[in-house]
Formats: sequence, C-alpha cells, structure tokens
Amino acid sequence: IYSIQILFMFFVNSTHAASIAISSFLAGLAVSSIAFSWYVRGTEHNLHIIFWMQLAAALYGALVLHRVDFAPLMLDTIYHSFESKEMIAFLKVALMWVFLFVPAFFIGGALPLINGLYLNRQETNTRDTGVVYFWDMVGAISGALVAGFVLIPYLGIYAAGLVPITVNLLVCLLCMTSRKAIV
Repeated sequence: IYSIQILFMFFVNSTHAASIAISSFLAGLAVSSIAFSWYVRGTEHNLHIIFWMQLAAALYGALVLHRVDFAPLMLDTIYHSFESKEMIAFLKVALMWVFLFVPAFFIGGALPLINGLYLNRQETNTRDTGVVYFWDMVGAISGALVAGFVLIPYLGIYAAGLVPITVNLLVCLLCMTSRKAIV
C-alpha cells in the first residue's frame, strides 16, 4: 500500500497504474515462492534464508522505497535520456514493475520457507500448509488495512514507510534469537 501510494504520486492514478502495481507485486510473490519452494526442499536452513530475505527487504525498503525522491529521480533520468514517447512509456511501466517486484520477491519466499518449518507429518501436510497460508493472508490483509487506513493517514507517508522496515528487522531479530541458531 505504501509503495503504491508512492507510485501514484508520480504516475497517473488510473486502472492501468493499479493493474501494473498489483501484477508486479503478485509476480514477485509468485516467482519467489516457486523459486524458494524448489530451493529449500529438504534443507534445514530455512531460518537462515528467512533472515537474509527479511534483511534484504528492510534494506530495499530503506534505500529505495522509503526514499520518496527515488521515483521522480528515475523519471527525470528517463525523460532526459529518451525522446521516444513509446520508449518513455515502456520504461515508466518497467520502473513501476521493478519497484514493486523486488520487495514482493523478498516477501514471497517466506511462505514456503515458513511452511517447511511448520510441517510435521506427511499425513497433515495439506492441513498444515492451509494453516500457514491462512495466517500469511491474515497478516497481509491486516497489514494492507492498517497501512491504508491508519499508518499513511495518521503518520504520513514518510513515517509510515518506517513501519515495514522495522517489522522486517524485528523478523530478523526473531530469526536470530530462535532456538534454531542461524549459521
């Protein structure tokens, strides 16, 4: 929600922009989820990988998403580097796509990793996966509602951007202090 708000400040707030934003975020989740579901099969280092993904998400949030000047800076570069309206339009869409794909990629791999930590027995894998997915969605829905109705309206766009960065860093801390030490 925060990222979409930032993008809508510098791109036309339209169904096209919303479609691009949602599709790029969902693509990041999907690509990461499938990549990490293949990668971590049978591995015991899920917490280690979750730690690094959350740290990467926090750094990306701090260095790119939280810098409200990043989008206009990139747009200025595009406008000054190209004359073709078609190329400018393409690069604006690509910028918007990458802007949301990257953080979604860092987030998306968490579901299969956490699911791997949570699974107990072969007989209950489907149910356990459903429980993990349910709580993942409860968190996503709650986060979207809190961001859109509380954080951005009451804290402002800048302070609201610090919340997900802090949450990512707290998850890193939880991974580090878990009984399964990160090696």
